[in-house]
Amino acid sequence: MHILMINHEFPPLGGGGGNANYYIARELVKLGHSVDIVTSGFSGLKSETINGFKVHRIKTKRKHETHATTLEMLSFVKNSRKYCKKLMKNKKYDIIQCFFTLPAGLTGFLLTKKFKVPMVIRMGGSDVPGYDPYRFKLLYKLLIPLYKKVWRRADCLVVNSQKLKDLLLKSKQMKVDIIYNGADSEELKANRKSDGKTIICISRLVKRKGIDYLLRALKDRKDFHLIIIGDGEERQNLENLANKLGINSRTEFIGAVEHNGVIKYLNKADIFVLPSFAEGMSNALLEAIANGLPVIVTDVGGSKELVKNNGVIIQPGNEEQLKDAIEKLLSNEKLRKQMSKESLEIAKKFTWQNIAKEYENLYRGLI
Repeated sequence: MHILMINHEFPPLGGGGGNANYYIARELVKLGHSVDIVTSGFSGLKSETINGFKVHRIKTKRKHETHATTLEMLSFVKNSRKYCKKLMKNKKYDIIQCFFTLPAGLTGFLLTKKFKVPMVIRMGGSDVPGYDPYRFKLLYKLLIPLYKKVWRRADCLVVNSQKLKDLLLKSKQMKVDIIYNGADSEELKANRKSDGKTIICISRLVKRKGIDYLLRALKDRKDFHLIIIGDGEERQNLENLANKLGINSRTEFIGAVEHNGVIKYLNKADIFVLPSFAEGMSNALLEAIANGLPVIVTDVGGSKELVKNNGVIIQPGNEEQLKDAIEKLLSNEKLRKQMSKESLEIAKKFTWQNIAKEYENLYRGLI
């Protein structure tokens, strides 16, 4: 099959959606398919061929690696539509795979009017009404008419958790499949060199990730080392908060790390914490599990579908629960080892090879 993927974010831009795109494309090429990815250009980034698939980086108004504004997304729609039309005139694609309803889904919507190619939209979470009621309540009301118009044109909507599917069904969307995110268990193979007190959090540094609650939960704890990987608009505020709480000497803000560089930090850690207020199916959580880490997560999105006997689930925004969960795991090495084994067992079900085969089967059923 010839597959055209459209995504306004692709590594090093953005977060989990771009990383998932990379692995899905890589594994589809291994299965014998041809893949082109159209994504945003950025300072110093050029179009390139990676692991057999072509990444076309087009000019947009994007100014930040970690996020894009509405106007920047609209510039992507305009320029990606024009670029994709040229690609599609020169190459017959069997499927258009869009990542996120906006902006990529809108680009796909405009293309299918002319080229009549089946379109799949992989939802990211924030484009699902009800996903983040704290942040997007008004925005959902404004965008839902456009969302529904785009969704009706799609041949299938894909979400990465049962929770997101349930939310979409409330919006009367019936063409919904679940295909989970994956993890590269070989790439993330554990080689633990930890000290029994190290906590890791891998996340965009934005408000909905709740990292300020993690910092506050640690304010009275003396014996810990916190590693925070990621960047975003809240970084300075979080660094200031760590300083105010008096934990800055035990807290490392590493910043953005190339994906293949994350493994060394995972291997330094004893537990993984993601205190988010909203998630789809977190790639960072899956990778922590594939590395054999016990986890502490909030009861949002698809996290509950990944955490059984390998971690603790708490309520979002509950500082005391988070504090107690950290104490429970850091004070009990035997429990951490049991949870670690369980994480590795769970990860076996979620390899990117298996995920790509599910996408392959979906595409074959549409063409």
